[in-house]
Amino acid sequence: MKRILSFLSMIFLLTLPVAGMLNNNDLIWEGTAAGFGANMKAKYKESPENGLIDQTLEVELQNAPRNTQVLVTAGGYRLGTLTTDNTGRGIFRVDILGQQPDGNGRVNGPRLETGDIVRLSVGGSGLNAVLNPVP
Repeated sequence: MKRILSFLSMIFLLTLPVAGMLNNNDLIWEGTAAGFGANMKAKYKESPENGLIDQTLEVELQNAPRNTQVLVTAGGYRLGTLTTDNTGRGIFRVDILGQQPDGNGRVNGPRLETGDIVRLSVGGSGLNAVLNPVP
C-alpha cells in the first residue's frame, strides 16, 4: 500500500507542471538581435487575468558599452531607457495591468504585434529585434 501511495504521489507531482502549462493562455512574442558586439532579447506577453489582460515587455541587453543609457522603443512607441551596468548588461521591463480585451481576447488598445520592432539605441546606432509569436 505504501508503494502505491508513493507511486501515485510521484505521478501527481510529475503531471502538475504539465497541467499548469496546459492551462496557460498567455500569448507570447520574442525577438533577438546582435550587433556592435552586443546582444539583445525581447519578450512581449499578454496574460489573461480575471477577465482582463496584463501586458509585459522585457528586454535584456548584454555585452554593450558599460554604464551607458540606452533608449527603448517598441512598435514605434518610446517606452523609456535602461542603463547598462559595469559589465555591459541592462534590463528593461514594463508591466501594464488590467487592460480590457477586444473580441479576439487581445488587448483593446495599444499593443505589440507580430513583426513589430523592439529597438535599443544610443545616438544613431541601435539593435532591432523583430517580434515573432511563440507557439
